[in-house]
Amino acid sequence: MSGHPIARTGSLLILLAWALCASAGATQPTPRVHPMPGWPKDEAFDGTLAEVGERLFVERGCVRCHTIGHGRKVGPDLAGVTGRDGPAWVIAMMLDPAEMRAHDLRAMGLKRSYHANMANRHLTPDEARAIAEYFLGKDRGLLPERR
Repeated sequence: MSGHPIARTGSLLILLAWALCASAGATQPTPRVHPMPGWPKDEAFDGTLAEVGERLFVERGCVRCHTIGHGRKVGPDLAGVTGRDGPAWVIAMMLDPAEMRAHDLRAMGLKRSYHANMANRHLTPDEARAIAEYFLGKDRGLLPERR
């Protein structure tokens, strides 16, 4: 009977209903931390803050899982992340990756793609902002290439 058109339609409807229910809780959250008003702008780029962000990126262990322009590791390559996901999303992901995985569709997709959870490095909002400034500088070619 499973080959009968009505049975197939019923199965498809059940599958569709399940998918809708499963994704009902998956929404795009408003990040709790917002970048400074108007950020990012070319004239607002802060090279000193980006240097702090580069140091934090290494010291906080982000380099264990991520590269910037050198391919994926345990986590995604972060080249272009500020243009692709936006600074507010990047900051929110750094500050509370578990919350983002629970409610943000993009974060959920990263979890599925990489089969790993981003570690919470317990950054302060200022530290996350500095690292995001570093990403912005790399994305815009405003920082020298280092390995």
